[in-house]
Order: sequence, then C-alpha cells, then structure tokens
Amino acid sequence: MTSPYAKGPDAPAGAAKRTRGAAADRILAAAADCVIRSGVANTSMQDVADTAAVSKGLIHYHFRDKAHLLATLVAWLTARVTGRQRAASGHVRPENAVDMVWSWVEGELTRGDLRALVALSLDDTPDVRTATRDALTVRRTSATEMVAAVYAALELTPRVPSALLAEVLVGFLDGLSTTTAVAEPGEQRVAFDAFWLALLTLGD
Repeated sequence: MTSPYAKGPDAPAGAAKRTRGAAADRILAAAADCVIRSGVANTSMQDVADTAAVSKGLIHYHFRDKAHLLATLVAWLTARVTGRQRAASGHVRPENAVDMVWSWVEGELTRGDLRALVALSLDDTPDVRTATRDALTVRRTSATEMVAAVYAALELTPRVPSALLAEVLVGFLDGLSTTTAVAEPGEQRVAFDAFWLALLTLGD
C-alpha cells in the first residue's frame, strides 16, 4: 500500500505542520466567537475549548495562556480582515468603486471579525495592547490603500492626506461594527453611503 506521504521525506513533517495550523485556526475562530458572544473578560480557556470542541490541553499546547491566545487572535483577525480588504481594493473600478467597498464592509459586518477586534482593543493586558497597536498600524496601511484606490478610480485627488482619511475610515468601520446587533435593516448601508459621500467631497 502506498503511503500518503510517499512524495518525499519532508511530507510527514509538512502534513503535521498543516494539521497543527488547522488546529490553531480552529481554536482562534472559537476564541473570536467567544469574545463576540461573551466579551473578553468573560471568555475563558475552557469556553474556547468547549466552542472549538477540543481539549483545554490542546489549547495550551498552542497558546501558553489566555493573554497569548488573545494577542495571537488580534494578529490573526487583522490578517483576515486586511487580506480581504486588499482584495476588495484590487477590484475597485470607476463603475463600482463605492459598491465594491460596501460589499467588503458588509461581509466583515456579517463575519464579526471587526467587532471582535474592537472588543479586544479594550483589553489592557500588555500582550494584547501591543498586538492591538501593531494591528492598528496594519489596518491603517490597508485602509490607506483602499482610500487611494477609490479616489484613483473616480479620478479624484484628495485635498487631505490619504493616511488621514484612512484613519477616519478605520474609526468609522469600528463604530459601524458595534451597531450590527441593533441596527435596523439598511441602516448600516445608509450610514456607509453618507460617510463616503462626505469623504469624497474632500477630493477634487
């Protein structure tokens, strides 16, 4: 019988690494769910284990303590959010500029990753605060790229630095994410349209 690792001597190690990565992702996804549902303070390692349907020991194998888990979660969520944001920015065209951005925003609001990041940003654990500061830098860069893509597609030149507009965009999105549970249908889109209308008036 041929081994599934017959492609070469490094295959077993590679497969094991992928398995560990998949387990860590599952734990991080569960941690995000717990943070959104219960808040950071009320999220325990046991809650994460129960949500991920794994043992608490497996969580400690990947993350030394709750602070390490949450700090890693900040970086993991940020990579997911900004990865999708950059993909959306790459598809901005003159005929769909604002709608393309909304499509991305709507997806993020549904997933809840932004809402989890906002909750995590309020945690004062040193490791989490450091991760949050690093995440904000990454998010500002990604937002700057998105603002620049929209203005370029519409052949506008911002009268203020794109980085400053990006800072406002990040703050707006964080605020919008906190309204998901209480917003009436269509309210978030109305707020989004009003925000971008104001933003685009800053261009020539």
